[in-house]
Amino acid sequence: MVWKVPPNGKYSGRIRDAKWMPCTSLASEYISFVPGHGFFHPPSLFPLFELLEMGKKLFVLALALAVLALDVHARREGDRQHHDRESSDRRQQRQAFRDLKPRKPREIFRSEGGRIEEYDAGDYRALCDAEFGVKRVTVEPNGLVLPGYKDSHVLLTVMEGRLRAGIVSPFTDKVTEKSVFELKKGDTMAIPRGFAAWLFNDGNQRARFLDVADTTTSCECGRFKVFHLAGSDEQESERSPRRRRESQDESTGNSLLHGFSKEILAQAWGVDESIVQRLREGQKGSQIIKVDEQQRRSLPSVTNSGIYMDFVYRLGDAQPDVYVPRGGEMRQLNSMKMPILKELGLSAACYQLKSGALTAPAWAHNAHKVIYVNEGRGRIEVVRENGEQAVEADMDEGSLLVVPANYPSAKLAGNEGLDFAVIYKTHLPIESYLAGRNSVYKGVPRSVMSSALQIDEQLQQKLEDRRAEEAYIFPRRERQPRRGGEEERSYQFVENLVRVFG
Repeated sequence: MVWKVPPNGKYSGRIRDAKWMPCTSLASEYISFVPGHGFFHPPSLFPLFELLEMGKKLFVLALALAVLALDVHARREGDRQHHDRESSDRRQQRQAFRDLKPRKPREIFRSEGGRIEEYDAGDYRALCDAEFGVKRVTVEPNGLVLPGYKDSHVLLTVMEGRLRAGIVSPFTDKVTEKSVFELKKGDTMAIPRGFAAWLFNDGNQRARFLDVADTTTSCECGRFKVFHLAGSDEQESERSPRRRRESQDESTGNSLLHGFSKEILAQAWGVDESIVQRLREGQKGSQIIKVDEQQRRSLPSVTNSGIYMDFVYRLGDAQPDVYVPRGGEMRQLNSMKMPILKELGLSAACYQLKSGALTAPAWAHNAHKVIYVNEGRGRIEVVRENGEQAVEADMDEGSLLVVPANYPSAKLAGNEGLDFAVIYKTHLPIESYLAGRNSVYKGVPRSVMSSALQIDEQLQQKLEDRRAEEAYIFPRRERQPRRGGEEERSYQFVENLVRVFG
């Protein structure tokens, strides 16, 4: 060990047996070794040694200051980048949801077994802003939607006909537990991301369902991808590899089996490569095919039933959450009724409005939503934060509309009624209303509201009383006898306020 010499430079040990040896130390030319005591520097070089120790301390201090300076610089750079990202996000938000007008779908696939239509996020930018992907699928009798999985959580709603559906959970025994459901109009099926599913129309009439996905984790904005486990597109097989890579249309493409080599699949399945080749060549058709009668009889029967199952909820058979005579009814589906929706982050509501009925103007606090019209006609109005009317449009069968969070909207049914579905991007939506029994105006003191609306308290009382017992859905108002002169104009003013505020 190296002996520690006292600050006064004196050494109290025995040094008569010390031997001086050459040393390459920067502190001295020699170092002394004392048997039984160790090494020590000559006293004449102690000041130089102390300077060296001080230099080391200064070097460590300088290094610490340099590290601190780099850390401060990195923090400032990170804050600047964060500020730039926030500024970019604010610019995008200002540009988001500029065009909210309803859209119709475009066809992307057709076969003998059915067709697929997609609401194009490229044309309807609001879908991308809200991160929704929406497709409408029509399945003809004996049509089979081939097994596949999606890169996004999907909420499937049957709009027409009957279907047999199956879903494969990664958490169950694949041999003994096979979930096969019967679906009919009004039923909702939750399909988590990556879960394989298939559907078959075993009825005599066509079936139609709507797929609404949360595309937050999807590879494409406002569009979800389907990875098919079976099927072969003959036209796609004839294309060159370069053309296949350039094609982005989902109407072309083979199953995943065509992407792996025969060697890999043969070893994975434990079969000869000739069997893999025969399997590939034997697949005809993609996405939706039509099966013959023999294949139809071999398809599995239903194994699950009841109003609630793990992945299916019979919303059409459930008691209405809201029923208004001469107005219509509404059914809600959220994670309190179907717990798996909490994992998906989606929920739904179905409305059946009678002729002339109106939904109370309302906004969703915590989610964007899409509105799809299944039957009938009606008019919808949406308002922006500055009081500007974002949408005033007629909607009919197939119309789809995106409504951003906190944008109030109202739907007015036409003469033939209005049947529509709402999909929320949250498992438990929260809404507030501008009219009816639950109107936010009723939570504000009457004196404040009369001053804000610049009307007397008597008229304010009348506005509150007119919708005292009604909520959510208002039936068509009966026309009152005509009045004349000033009384008619006053009456019309009151009627307009009542129509809006309840």
